[in-house]
Amino acid sequence: MKTNTNFISHSSFAPTFLGLSVMVAGALLASALFVQTVEGWQTFMQPPTSVLGAGRATPEKPSVAPLTFTRRLDGVVVDTLAEADAVPVAVVIENMASTRPQSGLGKARVVYETLVEGGITRFLALFLPDAGIEKIGPVRSARHYFVDWAEEYGSPFVHAGGSPQGLSQIAHDQVPDVNGIGHAWQYFWRDRAVAAPHNLFTNSAQLQRAALEMHVPTQANFKAWAFVDGAPPNPGGRLTASVKIDLAGAAYDIRFDYDAATNTYGRFNGGQPHRDRGTDEQLHVENVIVQFVKPPTSLGANGRIDLTTEGDGRVVIFRNGSVQEGTWKKSGRAERTQWLNHDGSVLALNRGATWIVVVPHDRSVTWE
Repeated sequence: MKTNTNFISHSSFAPTFLGLSVMVAGALLASALFVQTVEGWQTFMQPPTSVLGAGRATPEKPSVAPLTFTRRLDGVVVDTLAEADAVPVAVVIENMASTRPQSGLGKARVVYETLVEGGITRFLALFLPDAGIEKIGPVRSARHYFVDWAEEYGSPFVHAGGSPQGLSQIAHDQVPDVNGIGHAWQYFWRDRAVAAPHNLFTNSAQLQRAALEMHVPTQANFKAWAFVDGAPPNPGGRLTASVKIDLAGAAYDIRFDYDAATNTYGRFNGGQPHRDRGTDEQLHVENVIVQFVKPPTSLGANGRIDLTTEGDGRVVIFRNGSVQEGTWKKSGRAERTQWLNHDGSVLALNRGATWIVVVPHDRSVTWE
């Protein structure tokens, strides 16, 4: 029994001694490792790189292209959906030779030009609501075919009075009406340095305020035209250096000269470079559209005329220094005008500004 007791006592001591030995050895080993690695601590703390061995490089995050949108009005790529779907503002601007140059016209994204009574021309200019233009005008009176074009966009229609047909259509179709010599006078001012009635002006800030206070929708839903990136033709390709349009006599002669360096068309008005009074820069656009319509008919009083905006007809489009011919089509007063190939496919435009000259088909249009 004594021997058995000694055996038990010895067995209990053995694991304790072994545990202590392991602990001491571990401590000594840790101390040695610390001494060996303390000088290399900075290296140890560095993130792994490819030189430390295959598969240990820090993976790079995949690049993600920023989300972009295409603006309905002119095809320009923008950063936000709000910019892309902004409702433009349509402004009637006069073209009397004695009141040139106009203010703000160089920042219009789409311009319609056609005849009014008296053998002169007038513009309907579409501006982005946040264009930041300090002076726009002179603002002049409405004609019903200008209202037709404004209705394509759901735009506020900015004018100073108008023909009976134009005013009646605005009321009947409930077009957002910004009449500078009517109920919306507060969004305009008179420039006393210019003779009336050619001295009525507005600006982007006032038109934004008008749209807000009149509860005009801010999100457009009109169908966009087809837009592509502009690309000048290859050397030796077909170039159209100049487009000439005889719409209303020498004082209103229209010419667009192609500039290959910018892939745009510089506009001439009555034989002179057409400039913006605010910037003194010549107007340039990416697309020129000549839309042929039936010759105007008389509306009787005051020599006013009627022009066809609905139906279809011939169209000639100039972009990239070249020319394409096709057909325009507009199925209803507020419907979007389409530009089509002869086979019915869509004619594309370059991203950027577009100038549309609506020409009776008995007038002269030439290009070279």
